[in-house]
Amino acid sequence: MKRFMVLALVVCSIGLIVAQAPSDHELPQSRSTPQFELLKQLEGDWLELDNNHQPTGQTAHYRLTSGGSTLVETTFVGTPMETITIFFVDGQQLKLTHYGLLQNQPTMQAKAAKQFNVVEFEFTEGTNITSSASPHMHRAKFTFLNQDHYQAEWTHFAGGEPAKTMLLNMTREGQPEEKHPSK
Repeated sequence: MKRFMVLALVVCSIGLIVAQAPSDHELPQSRSTPQFELLKQLEGDWLELDNNHQPTGQTAHYRLTSGGSTLVETTFVGTPMETITIFFVDGQQLKLTHYGLLQNQPTMQAKAAKQFNVVEFEFTEGTNITSSASPHMHRAKFTFLNQDHYQAEWTHFAGGEPAKTMLLNMTREGQPEEKHPSK
């Protein structure tokens, strides 16, 4: 009987300790910035529009992952041009790493916000980029027109200077093109 009582006390004590211990699955509080909160609003599916505000067939998909600390952008979904960009906060600084067709991985840091609806990034470092003259994506700019429309500008550098800027006019999937604010 004495052994049973000791065993019962040990089991109850372990139960209390386990009940008070933090779960291995508790998530730390996500780091964020106002610019990252703006980007998080992209979560979902988007369509690219041409200059006549008609869908081009190109798409982008955004999803939050890693406990809301990372935004994953997949553009040109399902095509040979498919790319992935990962947005994240490092300390107090919003950054992105772009995985594109050039098979390098430029990392860009957000610039200080000049307008509440614009997030601009500038190249800081990268992998598989041998020099500043190596071709790479160097700048990205996201302009939020409203909750269902944004523009993305991606600037490619070659030879140490801007070579081409790609402008994407995007609308949230399911939104009629006549609602596009620039029309």
